[in-house]
Amino acid sequence: MTLYSNNWTTVSEENTKPFNKETKKEDEKLVDLVAKYGPKKWKFIAALMKTRNAKQCRERWDSHLKPGIQKAGKNPFTPDEEEIIMESCDKGEKWAKIALKLGNGRTSNDIKNAYNQRLRHKHQKSRMSVQYILNK
Repeated sequence: MTLYSNNWTTVSEENTKPFNKETKKEDEKLVDLVAKYGPKKWKFIAALMKTRNAKQCRERWDSHLKPGIQKAGKNPFTPDEEEIIMESCDKGEKWAKIALKLGNGRTSNDIKNAYNQRLRHKHQKSRMSVQYILNK
């Protein structure tokens, strides 16, 4: 059992659970707490949530609840966005920096997934070409 301790409370990892579709009330509570205390006091907010640790609260906020977020599943990346992502990754830029560069509410996780998906797709295409040539 891992304990997360801070100035307000101690939350055991066993008491935390993953966010899922049944957590609409928790999402609403998290949004209210962030509106009241700001998006920086994650340990304090987690203590008020009681069932989440600070990291879970921050990640839920940054990836799902923060106003202005565009989810890749609902809004696919445009060719221009994909080009910026590929060029930035070739330069070795971090996902968060690329998200700021795009400046349109894309999350760093969505950018990472888009990049990895595109690379995987390219790799599969090249493997298919090699297999085609070898089988001829």
